[in-house]
Amino acid sequence: MKLNKNLMLRVLFFSVIFSLIGAPSLPATTGEVEIVGVVFLPNSPDVEEMYPVVLAGEDGEMYAISIDGKCVELIEYENKFVKVVGTVAIDQNGGKTITVKRYEVLEEWPQGS
Repeated sequence: MKLNKNLMLRVLFFSVIFSLIGAPSLPATTGEVEIVGVVFLPNSPDVEEMYPVVLAGEDGEMYAISIDGKCVELIEYENKFVKVVGTVAIDQNGGKTITVKRYEVLEEWPQGS
């Protein structure tokens, strides 16, 4: 089961590379949202410089974490389940970046997900 989750994260990671590279601006934003997912650190130099932390949401979406204090804190929770609350910006290519206002580290994947 853990291997399947790791494989899923890696597949999702490669999809985020294509959506985040070259994302020049973030014109559309949403209201405050709550997203549950897994934190991971991209291992591609093309992505990690711009987006050092990514959240693989339970909704199947990838969210780059805005570079700020919360981003730095979330680095410590690589491969952990978290619930984040913040605002999502969507660039013209459909890539999503979340500015985290607060987060909670979860012990396990929420039931029913």
